[in-house]
Amino acid sequence: MALTSCDQKANLDSKTEIGKLNDLLQKYEEPSQFFSISSDSIVHVIGEKGTVININPSDLITENGHPIVDNIEVELKELTNQNQMFRTNAQTVSNGKLLVSGGAYFINIKTKGQQVKLKPNKTLKVEFPKLAENEMTLFYGQRDSLGQINWDSVPKKFEKKPKLVSVRCTFCGDKNCLHSRMATPEEAELEDKLYTAIELSNLGWINCDRFLEIENKTDLMVNFGLVEKISTANIYLIFEDINSVMQTCLINDNDKVKNNTFKNIPTGSKVRLVAYTLKDDKIFTYSSRMTIKENQTLTLVFKETNENDFKTLISN
Repeated sequence: MALTSCDQKANLDSKTEIGKLNDLLQKYEEPSQFFSISSDSIVHVIGEKGTVININPSDLITENGHPIVDNIEVELKELTNQNQMFRTNAQTVSNGKLLVSGGAYFINIKTKGQQVKLKPNKTLKVEFPKLAENEMTLFYGQRDSLGQINWDSVPKKFEKKPKLVSVRCTFCGDKNCLHSRMATPEEAELEDKLYTAIELSNLGWINCDRFLEIENKTDLMVNFGLVEKISTANIYLIFEDINSVMQTCLINDNDKVKNNTFKNIPTGSKVRLVAYTLKDDKIFTYSSRMTIKENQTLTLVFKETNENDFKTLISN
């Protein structure tokens, strides 16, 4: 019982320390966009990167099951590159397998501060930006107790839109109506930048991804110098040649280091490794660029970093 109690306390302490590291990074994450809309009509919300959310308030209820009667607040976060995903602590990994992202997104809806959800058997139609030519699949993301995100695949593919030739009548929606017209080149180009609307059954984290299918993979082990006295650290591999990020939460429990190995990394990948920790409320960091070789072991030597330099480091 005493050993169990000690283990539980160690786990709790580690979670607390990792939580502080996550809070530090969160100050510099990609900001959310917020939209306030009426609940009495269907509305299209358009994000800065082009995401189109088609909201039908009649498909929504509060977390307690009540109908929506007040204005709706929509939160949208659009992550389209590796650095944005790194700063938002959103690695591209599905159950240990590396993903290549075509964009990661966070969509949430509230009304008067109350959480909103979809009614049973209802979906949210969203048109996501088409950032890659590869075939992409829908993934939903969940964070664990250490703040790490994992993506679960859904059997839904992102479909390309047919070439836009004509614009339907805005009143009746009929493409053969007298008020329909030929699409302008600008409208056709804009339409080509979006996938066909995909139906989401959940709010929260959504990813447009594909598994990285490659044969030559290896592991990277991260060690620390004897003088480091590291208890916890967040470590990231930011890939420079693919839109991917891997993360681990290192825990040093009585000199027994856990989670210090990145597995199944593509051999030859060019990456930027960034690690940071807190000691006595001071920030310590390590950063380097490298090419992944087979079965590497890397020893990190941290240096004290002020908050301005930390901001520069993670925004590079």
